[in-house]
Amino acid sequence: MKKLNLGCGKDYRSGWINVDKSSLFKVDYNFDLEKLWPFQAGTIDEIYCSHILEHIKDLVGFMNEASRVLKKGGKLEILVPHYGHPWAYGDPSHIRFMSDESIFPFSTNANDYRHLGITCSFKLLKTEIIIDQPRKIPGVIHWILKT
Repeated sequence: MKKLNLGCGKDYRSGWINVDKSSLFKVDYNFDLEKLWPFQAGTIDEIYCSHILEHIKDLVGFMNEASRVLKKGGKLEILVPHYGHPWAYGDPSHIRFMSDESIFPFSTNANDYRHLGITCSFKLLKTEIIIDQPRKIPGVIHWILKT
């Protein structure tokens, strides 16, 4: 079973293919997620990306690449900071803010966004908003999708 941990940073996972653009971290592959990924189409069972999408300029290209490399029925798990949380604004490398509906152009409403170059259409299995307990506000959005 091939599993990708994209933008792994310090989260090196045994049994996963750990990917990061930065050479500061222990990785299995070092490449830019905004370019063509070095994996054959339909060869990956699962992709995990925690706190990556808010850094990606070409979100359409990223999601299309995820769909391309995943096997039919492959799982994509995504975590991003909720737009209403200070984390969303506290990192100068964040270029987008996301709500629980930000995934819809790649899943629920994919056909309405084909004009933007979206070629993927994931099945949305789960949307969860994880509350930052000390602040009692939305902290993280957690999505699980399948091809």
